Amino acid sequence: MNLFRLLAVPASLAAPIALFSPSKVDGLVDLPYGGLFINAETEAAYTSNLFLTADEESDMIFTVLPGLEYLLAEGVVHVEAHVGVEFIRFADWSRFDAENFKSRALLSFPHEDRGRMFFLQIDGGFDEVTSATAADGALLQEDVASAGAGLEYFFSDRSSARLRGNYRDRDARTAGFASRRTATLRAGPAFAYSDRLTMTGALRYRNTDVSGATPALDSEDYALLVGAEGRLLALLVGEVAVGVQRREFDGDFDAQTEPYAFVGLTWEADAQTEITLSLSSDMETSASNLSGQTVRVSLEAGRGTGEYWRFRLGGGYEDSTYVRAAGGRRNDDEWWVLGGVDYVLNRHVTLGCETTFAQRGSDFSNANYDAVRAALFAEARF
Repeated sequence: MNLFRLLAVPASLAAPIALFSPSKVDGLVDLPYGGLFINAETEAAYTSNLFLTADEESDMIFTVLPGLEYLLAEGVVHVEAHVGVEFIRFADWSRFDAENFKSRALLSFPHEDRGRMFFLQIDGGFDEVTSATAADGALLQEDVASAGAGLEYFFSDRSSARLRGNYRDRDARTAGFASRRTATLRAGPAFAYSDRLTMTGALRYRNTDVSGATPALDSEDYALLVGAEGRLLALLVGEVAVGVQRREFDGDFDAQTEPYAFVGLTWEADAQTEITLSLSSDMETSASNLSGQTVRVSLEAGRGTGEYWRFRLGGGYEDSTYVRAAGGRRNDDEWWVLGGVDYVLNRHVTLGCETTFAQRGSDFSNANYDAVRAALFAEARF
């Protein structure tokens, strides 16, 4: 279950006649410009491995996330704003109970099919997060602030230049773990090979600053990327990007040169069936001050039956190599399978369940484990 997300609204919803036009958003409260929605998501989950360690501590977790959403999807300007509070309760490990504030906002100026000059998007948010990761082997509480802006300038109907900047601050509230601040700048050309397919290229620079750990694995990344996006084949839609990246550290650590990859493809087998392939190969720094290169691949199939039922089945594999601040390397690999069912009760409410099994192996003994997670959830939006 995705507990907090931004909606994706096509640019074709934007009318070219005015900066704002009267809203046609069918919200619970209709405003002169836009509409207000109330949403709520709840989940009851069992996990056999709360901390993702070899100790395999189990628990029941209950989560409720009520929220308020504003949406403007008319005129040239598109606006989304979300705010909510996530209430988390643990049956056994109650000291991790939390009330996490959630917020997200997005503003964009969609371009038109004809006479377009630029496309601008600005987004940001602040989240309080409670989660466990295998790299850290702990249940962490963090404050995550993010901001970003992207600009695409069109030289012609087929050629453009793209510039995107992002900043993310992960402030660890759990003692003994590091905070990370990451700034990313990405720029490059785009060429519309056809009405459905665009070729892209980019240079990416990323700076990661670590605090609360000694010695800190502060780093700078440089990447050269090429890719394609759109309808790659008649029934295949998505994005592919590959390249090479290099990470250099402050202090006496060897630089890393690794491949970069991002693949997000959806095969529309028929009106009721979608198969999604995801692949990524990228670098990141964990809260336990590990610099990791992770290759992750997953495949998921979704099949709808009529208007109400949807079944999901998938799996994946992950391979990670970590550089330790204290010296040496750590190698992990993990595979997982999942299955789920969604039932659309009506246009406002969806019910569902999902089960995941994962097995991880590592040359770090505490990161060898099995994990089972089973959840029932409900989502409502009015």
